[in-house]
Amino acid sequence: MKKPTVTGELAAAGLMLALAAALWLVMSVQAVNTPGGPRAQDVAGTATIGPAPTAAPVTATWPPFEAQHQPGVDDLLANPPSAGERVEVDAYYGGALDVQMMGGGPPPPGDQVACPSPWPATLTDRSYPTTLHYLNVATSNLPPADAPWLMAMVPEQTRPGSHDPYPTLPYHARLRGYLGEPAFAGCVSAERFFVVEEVVQVYEQDPPAELAPGLQVPADYGEWPRYRNSALGYSLPYPPGWQAEVADERTLRITVPQWPEHAVSVHVYDGETHYDQYEFDPAKISPLLQGVGWGVFEQGWSSLAQAGDESPGLAGYFVERETGQPDARSVAVLFSGGGRTYELALTFPTGFAASQALLTGYTGIVQGFRLDVNPGPTPTMPVRQDLGAGPFVTESQALVACRVNTATNSLPDQLTGGSVGQRERWERSHARPPAGTIGTEAERCP
Repeated sequence: MKKPTVTGELAAAGLMLALAAALWLVMSVQAVNTPGGPRAQDVAGTATIGPAPTAAPVTATWPPFEAQHQPGVDDLLANPPSAGERVEVDAYYGGALDVQMMGGGPPPPGDQVACPSPWPATLTDRSYPTTLHYLNVATSNLPPADAPWLMAMVPEQTRPGSHDPYPTLPYHARLRGYLGEPAFAGCVSAERFFVVEEVVQVYEQDPPAELAPGLQVPADYGEWPRYRNSALGYSLPYPPGWQAEVADERTLRITVPQWPEHAVSVHVYDGETHYDQYEFDPAKISPLLQGVGWGVFEQGWSSLAQAGDESPGLAGYFVERETGQPDARSVAVLFSGGGRTYELALTFPTGFAASQALLTGYTGIVQGFRLDVNPGPTPTMPVRQDLGAGPFVTESQALVACRVNTATNSLPDQLTGGSVGQRERWERSHARPPAGTIGTEAERCP
Protein backbone atom coordinates (compact mmCIF):
# COMPACT_ATOMS: atom_id res chain seq x y z
CA MET A 1 0.00 0.00 0.00
CA LYS A 2 1.26 3.40 -0.90
CA LYS A 3 2.03 5.57 2.07
CA PRO A 4 -0.02 8.79 2.13
CA THR A 5 1.94 11.99 1.80
CA VAL A 6 1.38 15.32 3.56
CA THR A 7 0.44 16.91 0.28
CA GLY A 8 -2.19 14.25 -0.38
CA GLU A 9 -3.65 14.62 3.09
CA LEU A 10 -3.92 18.39 2.65
CA ALA A 11 -5.58 17.96 -0.72
CA ALA A 12 -8.11 15.53 0.75
CA ALA A 13 -8.78 17.85 3.63
CA GLY A 14 -9.26 20.76 1.21
CA LEU A 15 -11.67 18.70 -0.83
CA MET A 16 -13.71 17.85 2.27
CA LEU A 17 -13.83 21.53 3.27
CA ALA A 18 -14.97 22.53 -0.23
CA LEU A 19 -17.71 19.89 -0.19
CA ALA A 20 -18.87 21.03 3.25
CA ALA A 21 -18.95 24.67 2.11
CA ALA A 22 -20.96 23.79 -0.98
CA LEU A 23 -23.42 21.76 1.09
CA TRP A 24 -23.82 24.66 3.54
CA LEU A 25 -24.45 27.08 0.66
CA VAL A 26 -27.12 24.82 -0.88
CA MET A 27 -28.87 24.40 2.45
CA SER A 28 -28.74 28.17 3.07
CA VAL A 29 -30.23 29.03 -0.33
CA GLN A 30 -32.92 26.38 0.13
CA ALA A 31 -33.82 27.81 3.52
CA VAL A 32 -34.04 31.31 2.09
CA ASN A 33 -36.14 30.23 -0.88
CA THR A 34 -38.52 28.03 1.09
CA PRO A 35 -42.14 29.34 0.84
CA GLY A 36 -42.37 31.66 3.78
CA GLY A 37 -38.67 32.55 3.64
CA PRO A 38 -36.44 32.74 6.70
CA ARG A 39 -38.47 31.95 9.79
CA ALA A 40 -36.12 31.95 12.73
CA GLN A 41 -34.37 35.12 11.63
CA ASP A 42 -35.28 37.86 9.22
CA VAL A 43 -33.10 39.38 6.52
CA ALA A 44 -31.62 42.05 8.75
CA GLY A 45 -30.67 39.44 11.34
CA THR A 46 -33.29 40.37 13.93
CA ALA A 47 -35.01 37.44 15.59
CA THR A 48 -38.71 37.19 14.74
CA ILE A 49 -41.50 35.00 16.05
CA GLY A 50 -44.77 34.74 14.12
CA PRO A 51 -46.14 37.47 11.82
CA ALA A 52 -43.98 40.40 12.91
CA PRO A 53 -45.28 43.46 10.98
CA THR A 54 -42.93 45.68 9.02
CA ALA A 55 -43.20 49.44 8.60
CA ALA A 56 -44.60 49.10 5.07
CA PRO A 57 -44.54 46.65 2.15
CA VAL A 58 -41.12 46.90 0.51
CA THR A 59 -39.31 44.97 -2.17
CA ALA A 60 -37.67 41.89 -0.72
CA THR A 61 -33.88 41.92 -0.39
CA TRP A 62 -33.46 38.15 -0.50
CA PRO A 63 -33.48 36.25 -3.83
CA PRO A 64 -37.09 36.13 -5.16
CA PHE A 65 -38.78 33.12 -6.66
CA GLU A 66 -38.72 32.73 -10.40
CA ALA A 67 -41.73 34.38 -12.06
CA GLN A 68 -43.82 31.27 -12.65
CA HIS A 69 -47.09 33.07 -11.82
CA GLN A 70 -48.12 30.45 -9.30
CA PRO A 71 -49.50 29.70 -6.87
CA GLY A 72 -52.51 31.94 -7.43
CA VAL A 73 -55.36 32.97 -5.20
CA ASP A 74 -57.47 29.97 -6.18
CA ASP A 75 -54.57 27.62 -5.36
CA LEU A 76 -54.05 29.28 -1.99
CA LEU A 77 -57.71 29.05 -1.00
CA ALA A 78 -57.93 25.45 -2.20
CA ASN A 79 -55.05 24.50 0.10
CA PRO A 80 -55.12 27.13 2.84
CA PRO A 81 -52.03 27.40 5.01
CA SER A 82 -52.13 27.45 8.76
CA ALA A 83 -52.76 30.79 10.46
CA GLY A 84 -49.66 32.96 10.45
CA GLU A 85 -47.70 30.75 8.04
CA ARG A 86 -45.75 32.85 5.54
CA VAL A 87 -46.76 32.10 1.95
CA GLU A 88 -46.45 33.75 -1.45
CA VAL A 89 -49.17 34.38 -3.98
CA ASP A 90 -49.32 35.85 -7.50
CA ALA A 91 -52.27 38.22 -7.79
CA TYR A 92 -53.81 41.25 -9.45
CA TYR A 93 -54.52 44.07 -7.00
CA GLY A 94 -57.78 45.98 -7.46
CA GLY A 95 -56.63 48.95 -5.39
CA ALA A 96 -54.01 49.82 -8.02
CA LEU A 97 -56.67 51.03 -10.48
CA ASP A 98 -56.45 54.61 -9.17
CA VAL A 99 -60.01 54.72 -7.89
CA GLN A 100 -61.45 57.54 -5.84
CA MET A 101 -61.57 56.33 -2.27
CA MET A 102 -64.00 57.32 0.43
CA GLY A 103 -62.58 58.29 3.80
CA GLY A 104 -64.23 55.34 5.51
CA GLY A 105 -65.44 57.27 8.54
CA PRO A 106 -63.57 58.23 11.70
CA PRO A 107 -60.72 56.08 13.03
CA PRO A 108 -61.61 53.41 15.57
CA PRO A 109 -60.95 53.90 19.30
CA GLY A 110 -57.33 53.60 20.26
CA ASP A 111 -57.81 50.15 21.75
CA GLN A 112 -59.75 48.67 18.79
CA VAL A 113 -58.84 47.39 15.34
CA ALA A 114 -61.08 48.48 12.45
CA CYS A 115 -62.54 45.84 10.15
CA PRO A 116 -61.45 47.01 6.68
CA SER A 117 -63.71 47.05 3.64
CA PRO A 118 -62.92 44.63 0.82
CA TRP A 119 -63.38 47.29 -1.87
CA PRO A 120 -61.18 47.94 -3.77
CA ALA A 121 -58.32 46.08 -2.05
CA THR A 122 -59.04 42.73 -3.71
CA LEU A 123 -56.43 40.18 -4.77
CA THR A 124 -57.58 38.03 -7.69
CA ASP A 125 -56.21 35.65 -10.33
CA ARG A 126 -57.52 37.84 -13.13
CA SER A 127 -57.79 41.54 -13.76
CA TYR A 128 -61.24 43.09 -13.64
CA PRO A 129 -62.74 46.60 -13.10
CA THR A 130 -63.25 47.27 -9.40
CA THR A 131 -65.30 50.39 -10.18
CA LEU A 132 -68.06 50.62 -12.81
CA HIS A 133 -68.91 53.93 -14.50
CA TYR A 134 -72.14 54.63 -16.35
CA LEU A 135 -74.43 57.63 -16.84
CA ASN A 136 -73.54 59.86 -13.87
CA VAL A 137 -72.84 56.91 -11.56
CA ALA A 138 -69.63 55.40 -10.22
CA THR A 139 -70.21 52.25 -8.18
CA SER A 140 -68.05 49.58 -6.56
CA ASN A 141 -67.76 46.17 -8.20
CA LEU A 142 -66.81 43.26 -5.95
CA PRO A 143 -66.17 39.69 -7.13
CA PRO A 144 -68.90 37.14 -6.44
CA ALA A 145 -68.94 35.79 -2.89
CA ASP A 146 -68.17 32.26 -4.09
CA ALA A 147 -65.28 33.33 -6.35
CA PRO A 148 -61.59 33.01 -5.40
CA TRP A 149 -60.44 36.36 -4.05
CA LEU A 150 -58.53 37.74 -1.10
CA MET A 151 -58.40 41.14 0.52
CA ALA A 152 -55.03 42.83 0.86
CA MET A 153 -53.97 44.81 3.90
CA VAL A 154 -50.74 45.97 5.48
CA PRO A 155 -49.42 45.26 8.99
CA GLU A 156 -50.31 48.79 10.12
CA GLN A 157 -53.98 47.89 9.83
CA THR A 158 -53.57 45.20 12.47
CA ARG A 159 -52.72 47.81 15.10
CA PRO A 160 -55.41 49.31 17.35
CA GLY A 161 -56.48 52.80 16.33
CA SER A 162 -55.15 52.49 12.76
CA HIS A 163 -57.09 54.24 10.00
CA ASP A 164 -55.18 53.18 6.88
CA PRO A 165 -57.86 52.78 4.16
CA TYR A 166 -56.09 50.35 1.84
CA PRO A 167 -52.53 49.36 0.83
CA THR A 168 -50.44 50.83 -1.97
CA LEU A 169 -49.37 47.82 -4.02
CA PRO A 170 -48.43 47.09 -7.66
CA TYR A 171 -51.10 46.12 -10.15
CA HIS A 172 -49.70 42.60 -10.71
CA ALA A 173 -47.09 41.10 -8.41
CA ARG A 174 -45.97 38.23 -6.21
CA LEU A 175 -46.77 39.06 -2.61
CA ARG A 176 -45.51 37.51 0.61
CA GLY A 177 -47.70 37.50 3.68
CA TYR A 178 -50.04 35.39 5.77
CA LEU A 179 -53.65 34.56 6.48
CA GLY A 180 -55.38 34.19 9.84
CA GLU A 181 -54.42 37.50 11.48
CA PRO A 182 -55.91 37.31 15.04
CA ALA A 183 -56.68 41.05 15.07
CA PHE A 184 -59.42 40.52 12.44
CA ALA A 185 -60.91 37.35 13.88
CA GLY A 186 -64.26 39.07 14.52
CA CYS A 187 -64.56 40.65 11.05
CA VAL A 188 -66.78 39.43 8.22
CA SER A 189 -64.84 37.28 5.70
CA ALA A 190 -61.81 37.27 7.99
CA GLU A 191 -60.63 34.07 6.30
CA ARG A 192 -59.91 36.14 3.16
CA PHE A 193 -57.74 38.78 4.85
CA PHE A 194 -54.18 38.53 3.52
CA VAL A 195 -51.62 40.67 5.37
CA VAL A 196 -48.96 41.69 2.82
CA GLU A 197 -45.51 42.00 4.36
CA GLU A 198 -43.37 42.05 1.24
CA VAL A 199 -43.60 42.63 -2.51
CA VAL A 200 -41.38 39.86 -3.85
CA GLN A 201 -41.61 40.56 -7.58
CA VAL A 202 -43.54 42.96 -9.80
CA TYR A 203 -44.89 41.61 -13.08
CA GLU A 204 -46.82 44.67 -14.28
CA GLN A 205 -46.77 47.98 -12.45
CA ASP A 206 -49.68 49.68 -14.25
CA PRO A 207 -53.09 48.38 -15.36
CA PRO A 208 -53.99 48.32 -19.08
CA ALA A 209 -55.72 51.26 -20.72
CA GLU A 210 -59.14 49.56 -20.85
CA LEU A 211 -59.21 49.60 -17.05
CA ALA A 212 -58.48 53.32 -16.84
CA PRO A 213 -60.60 55.05 -14.19
CA GLY A 214 -63.55 57.23 -15.09
CA LEU A 215 -65.97 57.19 -18.00
CA GLN A 216 -64.00 57.73 -21.19
CA VAL A 217 -65.85 59.26 -24.15
CA PRO A 218 -65.26 57.09 -27.26
CA ALA A 219 -62.98 58.81 -29.75
CA ASP A 220 -65.37 58.02 -32.64
CA TYR A 221 -68.53 59.01 -30.78
CA GLY A 222 -69.49 61.66 -33.35
CA GLU A 223 -69.39 59.01 -36.11
CA TRP A 224 -71.71 56.46 -34.47
CA PRO A 225 -74.65 55.38 -36.67
CA ARG A 226 -78.05 56.79 -35.68
CA TYR A 227 -81.47 55.13 -35.45
CA ARG A 228 -84.55 57.28 -36.06
CA ASN A 229 -88.21 56.58 -35.33
CA SER A 230 -90.34 59.40 -36.73
CA ALA A 231 -93.58 57.71 -35.65
CA LEU A 232 -92.59 57.87 -31.98
CA GLY A 233 -90.56 61.06 -32.31
CA TYR A 234 -87.05 60.10 -31.23
CA SER A 235 -83.58 59.18 -32.44
CA LEU A 236 -80.42 57.86 -30.82
CA PRO A 237 -76.84 56.82 -31.66
CA TYR A 238 -75.40 53.36 -31.06
CA PRO A 239 -71.84 52.00 -31.26
CA PRO A 240 -70.52 50.60 -34.55
CA GLY A 241 -71.00 46.84 -34.70
CA TRP A 242 -74.05 46.89 -32.43
CA GLN A 243 -77.39 45.96 -34.00
CA ALA A 244 -80.60 48.04 -33.67
CA GLU A 245 -83.62 45.75 -34.15
CA VAL A 246 -87.32 46.59 -33.83
CA ALA A 247 -88.90 44.14 -31.37
CA ASP A 248 -92.41 45.58 -31.69
CA GLU A 249 -94.04 48.88 -32.63
CA ARG A 250 -93.02 50.44 -29.29
CA THR A 251 -89.79 48.60 -28.46
CA LEU A 252 -86.29 48.80 -29.91
CA ARG A 253 -83.55 46.37 -28.90
CA ILE A 254 -79.89 47.21 -29.45
CA THR A 255 -77.90 44.00 -29.21
CA VAL A 256 -74.18 43.63 -28.66
CA PRO A 257 -72.25 40.76 -30.29
CA GLN A 258 -70.01 40.26 -27.23
CA TRP A 259 -72.94 40.30 -24.78
CA PRO A 260 -76.04 39.05 -26.67
CA GLU A 261 -77.98 38.49 -23.45
CA HIS A 262 -77.46 42.11 -22.34
CA ALA A 263 -79.29 44.19 -24.94
CA VAL A 264 -80.23 47.84 -24.50
CA SER A 265 -84.02 48.12 -24.53
CA VAL A 266 -85.81 51.31 -25.64
CA HIS A 267 -89.55 51.29 -24.88
CA VAL A 268 -92.11 54.07 -25.33
CA TYR A 269 -95.10 54.41 -22.97
CA ASP A 270 -98.18 56.60 -23.32
CA GLY A 271 -98.29 59.43 -20.77
CA GLU A 272 -95.43 61.40 -19.25
CA THR A 273 -93.69 60.43 -16.02
CA HIS A 274 -92.95 63.14 -13.43
CA TYR A 275 -92.28 62.98 -9.71
CA ASP A 276 -94.45 64.83 -7.19
CA GLN A 277 -92.19 65.87 -4.33
CA TYR A 278 -95.20 66.21 -2.02
CA GLU A 279 -96.43 62.68 -2.64
CA PHE A 280 -95.35 60.37 0.19
CA ASP A 281 -97.56 57.40 -0.62
CA PRO A 282 -95.37 54.89 -2.54
CA ALA A 283 -98.45 53.36 -4.13
CA LYS A 284 -99.21 56.68 -5.89
CA ILE A 285 -95.70 57.07 -7.37
CA SER A 286 -95.38 56.00 -10.99
CA PRO A 287 -94.42 52.30 -11.34
CA LEU A 288 -91.63 53.34 -13.70
CA LEU A 289 -89.94 55.22 -10.83
CA GLN A 290 -90.16 52.36 -8.37
CA GLY A 291 -87.09 50.23 -7.73
CA VAL A 292 -84.21 49.84 -5.32
CA GLY A 293 -83.14 53.44 -5.92
CA TRP A 294 -83.58 56.37 -8.27
CA GLY A 295 -82.42 59.92 -8.88
CA VAL A 296 -82.43 62.84 -11.30
CA PHE A 297 -80.50 62.51 -14.55
CA GLU A 298 -79.52 65.20 -17.05
CA GLN A 299 -77.70 64.73 -20.33
CA GLY A 300 -74.29 66.24 -20.87
CA TRP A 301 -71.16 64.88 -22.58
CA SER A 302 -68.54 67.38 -23.68
CA SER A 303 -67.83 65.52 -26.93
CA LEU A 304 -71.35 66.23 -28.23
CA ALA A 305 -70.55 69.87 -28.91
CA GLN A 306 -67.17 68.90 -30.37
CA ALA A 307 -68.92 66.55 -32.79
CA GLY A 308 -71.24 69.35 -33.92
CA ASP A 309 -74.26 67.80 -32.22
CA GLU A 310 -75.60 70.36 -29.76
CA SER A 311 -77.22 68.61 -26.83
CA PRO A 312 -80.63 69.84 -25.70
CA GLY A 313 -79.74 68.67 -22.20
CA LEU A 314 -82.80 66.50 -21.68
CA ALA A 315 -83.63 65.97 -18.02
CA GLY A 316 -85.25 62.89 -16.59
CA TYR A 317 -84.67 60.14 -14.04
CA PHE A 318 -82.47 57.09 -13.63
CA VAL A 319 -83.88 54.08 -11.78
CA GLU A 320 -82.10 51.02 -10.41
CA ARG A 321 -84.22 47.87 -10.23
CA GLU A 322 -84.05 44.35 -8.87
CA THR A 323 -82.75 41.70 -11.26
CA GLY A 324 -83.14 38.53 -9.21
CA GLN A 325 -79.51 37.73 -10.10
CA PRO A 326 -76.64 38.19 -7.62
CA ASP A 327 -74.15 38.95 -10.40
CA ALA A 328 -76.16 41.53 -12.39
CA ARG A 329 -77.69 44.99 -12.02
CA SER A 330 -80.47 46.76 -13.87
CA VAL A 331 -80.68 50.47 -14.67
CA ALA A 332 -83.08 52.57 -16.74
CA VAL A 333 -83.26 56.22 -17.80
CA LEU A 334 -86.65 57.90 -18.30
CA PHE A 335 -87.26 60.94 -20.52
CA SER A 336 -90.70 62.50 -21.04
CA GLY A 337 -92.08 64.69 -23.79
CA GLY A 338 -94.96 65.00 -26.22
CA GLY A 339 -97.27 62.99 -23.98
CA ARG A 340 -94.93 59.98 -23.89
CA THR A 341 -92.31 58.42 -21.60
CA TYR A 342 -89.16 56.99 -23.19
CA GLU A 343 -87.39 54.29 -21.19
CA LEU A 344 -83.80 53.27 -22.04
CA ALA A 345 -82.90 50.20 -19.94
CA LEU A 346 -79.98 47.81 -19.52
CA THR A 347 -79.29 44.78 -17.33
CA PHE A 348 -75.53 44.32 -17.11
CA PRO A 349 -73.19 41.76 -15.51
CA THR A 350 -71.06 42.54 -12.47
CA GLY A 351 -68.06 40.92 -10.78
CA PHE A 352 -65.52 39.25 -13.03
CA ALA A 353 -67.96 39.33 -15.97
CA ALA A 354 -68.42 43.12 -15.81
CA SER A 355 -67.53 45.12 -18.92
CA GLN A 356 -66.86 48.84 -18.88
CA ALA A 357 -67.15 48.85 -22.70
CA LEU A 358 -70.78 47.69 -22.44
CA LEU A 359 -71.57 50.42 -19.90
CA THR A 360 -69.79 53.07 -21.97
CA GLY A 361 -71.83 52.09 -25.03
CA TYR A 362 -75.08 52.30 -23.06
CA THR A 363 -74.08 55.70 -21.68
CA GLY A 364 -73.36 56.95 -25.20
CA ILE A 365 -76.82 55.84 -26.35
CA VAL A 366 -78.50 57.66 -23.46
CA GLN A 367 -76.40 60.80 -23.85
CA GLY A 368 -77.18 61.03 -27.57
CA PHE A 369 -80.92 60.35 -27.25
CA ARG A 370 -83.01 63.09 -28.95
CA LEU A 371 -86.68 63.99 -29.18
CA ASP A 372 -87.95 65.38 -32.47
CA VAL A 373 -89.77 68.10 -30.54
CA ASN A 374 -88.09 69.73 -27.57
CA PRO A 375 -90.29 68.99 -24.54
CA GLY A 376 -89.56 72.33 -22.88
CA PRO A 377 -89.28 72.80 -19.12
CA THR A 378 -90.55 70.17 -16.72
CA PRO A 379 -94.12 71.02 -15.71
CA THR A 380 -94.75 72.25 -12.18
CA MET A 381 -96.77 69.81 -10.12
CA PRO A 382 -100.08 71.20 -8.77
CA VAL A 383 -100.04 72.67 -5.26
CA ARG A 384 -101.43 70.34 -2.65
CA GLN A 385 -104.64 71.67 -1.12
CA ASP A 386 -104.89 69.49 1.96
CA LEU A 387 -103.62 71.08 5.19
CA GLY A 388 -102.59 67.96 7.04
CA ALA A 389 -103.67 66.74 10.45
CA GLY A 390 -102.91 69.92 12.41
CA PRO A 391 -103.22 71.13 15.13
CA PHE A 392 -104.01 74.56 13.68
CA VAL A 393 -104.12 78.03 15.25
CA THR A 394 -106.70 80.79 14.97
CA GLU A 395 -106.12 83.96 12.98
CA SER A 396 -105.55 86.04 16.14
CA GLN A 397 -103.02 83.49 17.43
CA ALA A 398 -101.21 83.60 14.12
CA LEU A 399 -101.02 87.41 14.24
CA VAL A 400 -99.58 87.33 17.76
CA ALA A 401 -97.02 84.74 16.73
CA CYS A 402 -96.17 86.80 13.67
CA ARG A 403 -95.47 89.94 15.72
CA VAL A 404 -93.21 88.00 18.04
CA ASN A 405 -91.27 86.23 15.32
CA THR A 406 -91.06 88.82 12.53
CA ALA A 407 -87.83 90.24 13.97
CA THR A 408 -86.08 86.88 13.87
CA ASN A 409 -87.92 85.58 10.79
CA SER A 410 -88.26 82.15 12.41
CA LEU A 411 -91.13 79.71 12.16
CA PRO A 412 -93.48 79.80 15.19
CA ASP A 413 -93.74 76.57 17.12
CA GLN A 414 -97.52 76.75 16.78
CA LEU A 415 -97.27 76.17 13.02
CA THR A 416 -94.90 73.23 13.03
CA GLY A 417 -97.82 70.79 13.05
CA GLY A 418 -99.29 72.06 9.78
CA SER A 419 -98.68 70.78 6.29
CA VAL A 420 -95.53 71.46 4.27
CA GLY A 421 -97.41 73.89 2.04
CA GLN A 422 -98.74 75.83 5.07
CA ARG A 423 -95.26 76.25 6.52
CA GLU A 424 -93.77 77.27 3.16
CA ARG A 425 -96.51 79.89 2.62
CA TRP A 426 -95.86 81.28 6.08
CA GLU A 427 -92.11 81.50 5.47
CA ARG A 428 -92.59 83.27 2.12
CA SER A 429 -95.07 85.79 3.51
CA HIS A 430 -93.00 86.62 6.60
CA ALA A 431 -89.65 87.28 5.03
CA ARG A 432 -87.91 90.35 6.45
CA PRO A 433 -88.71 93.46 4.29
CA PRO A 434 -85.73 95.00 2.46
CA ALA A 435 -83.97 97.93 4.11
CA GLY A 436 -85.83 101.21 3.57
CA THR A 437 -89.09 99.47 2.75
CA ILE A 438 -92.14 100.52 4.78
CA GLY A 439 -94.73 97.80 5.20
CA THR A 440 -97.86 97.61 7.29
CA GLU A 441 -98.41 94.94 9.88
CA ALA A 442 -101.13 93.48 7.67
CA GLU A 443 -98.64 93.15 4.79
CA ARG A 444 -96.07 91.46 6.99
CA CYS A 445 -98.57 89.42 9.01
CA PRO A 446 -101.48 88.55 6.69
